[in-house]
Amino acid sequence: MIMDSWEQSRLTRDEVKERREVAHRVHDTLSEHERYADCKLVIFGSSANGLASDEGDLDLNLECNELNIILGMYDQRTRRRHIRSHIDRIANLLRQDGFANVVPISRARVPLVKFLDPCTHIECDLTITNRIAQRKTQLLAAYVKADPRVGPLLFAVKRWAKARKINDAAAQGGSTINSYTHTLMMLAYLQRAKVIPLLQYICCAGPPASTYTRMYEAMYDNIDDSPENRLMKGLVRRMMELSMNEDSSNSSSNGSNGTHPAYADGQTLTNAYPQRVCRVCKTPLPSHVVEGCETYFYTGAVPPSPNKQDVSQLLIGFFRFYALVFKANEECVSPRLGGMVLRSAKRWEHQAGSAVARRNGELPAFCVEDLFELLHNCAGSAQPTFWPGLRWEYERALRALLFVDDVDEMYRQWKKMPAAAYGALGIW
Repeated sequence: MIMDSWEQSRLTRDEVKERREVAHRVHDTLSEHERYADCKLVIFGSSANGLASDEGDLDLNLECNELNIILGMYDQRTRRRHIRSHIDRIANLLRQDGFANVVPISRARVPLVKFLDPCTHIECDLTITNRIAQRKTQLLAAYVKADPRVGPLLFAVKRWAKARKINDAAAQGGSTINSYTHTLMMLAYLQRAKVIPLLQYICCAGPPASTYTRMYEAMYDNIDDSPENRLMKGLVRRMMELSMNEDSSNSSSNGSNGTHPAYADGQTLTNAYPQRVCRVCKTPLPSHVVEGCETYFYTGAVPPSPNKQDVSQLLIGFFRFYALVFKANEECVSPRLGGMVLRSAKRWEHQAGSAVARRNGELPAFCVEDLFELLHNCAGSAQPTFWPGLRWEYERALRALLFVDDVDEMYRQWKKMPAAAYGALGIW
């Protein structure tokens, strides 16, 4: 069911061509203006990394000489002022040329213009000089390429989040997280489960490790007997019955008990900034700095995953992990490091004065580290009350897959419940 949905919703060749034609029309509109005569328009995001569906937006990034000069000459505050003025100017040019629903969002963390192509009705987001986003797109594409299960799983989680209305950081007064953050959470789980390697910490494939000591905690351990967790223990027993045994599913592809060093060990890390050396050959990693951030990642062939679970089992494992195991007050999701790192290791503690506190002094609901911008909490948009609701959504999806055995129930469109129900569940 999940694989069928993935195949049916992926962009066809004609739809990919259609999106390129939209980009060409936008380029033609902007290049007629003298300030953007030498502009280059790059498609990034899901339309470029293989994760786009026929309902997805088209992400575009504009570059030209004048914008490059702005980046090189001015301090950050002055750069942002110039970029905002360009955003407003670009919005006017698009309106004048017939593009619909043009909305400049110049005060966003990454200023952009939202608009609708009148010919195809494809919704578009245009940013300028957003090179680090292009590197993120390339890294996500590398992860999709690393294992055939990654694409369907990322698509399933994005579709689930959209159906349950928890994928728009600007919605409901800025209380949720965006699709990119959901993607990072899935990548971190897949690294913890040894489905994909740590591409930011290897420079070669190398031979499999001869020995390996399992260091990660069992996903069923340490579930206390508090009232809110009693029902969860029933889920754990059910999952054990479904043969979700990690020893067998994570057995090595070469027939031994070893696991390739390119894969994470699943342990919650206490060091958020380890030395940048290859996990395989122990040599210093190459460097690729973009906009002041280290964006290196390995692009070669990767060793086969030791995890042989299918897509359905991994999706159940994802929902199980974030519903039952993840400690939101103590841990930070980090696909850069292969799973979880202590929030205290990043000075993102869940306490007053934390470096990750919101502008109004409130603590974020939980923490998800960006792939490259290491001081940016991608879950920072979520209000403090959001995590209990999101954890409940993970548990709800888990129950749908385990007890109802119905993917459609997992994807069921969100509808607001009576106010009393939220209070009874202890969610927003």
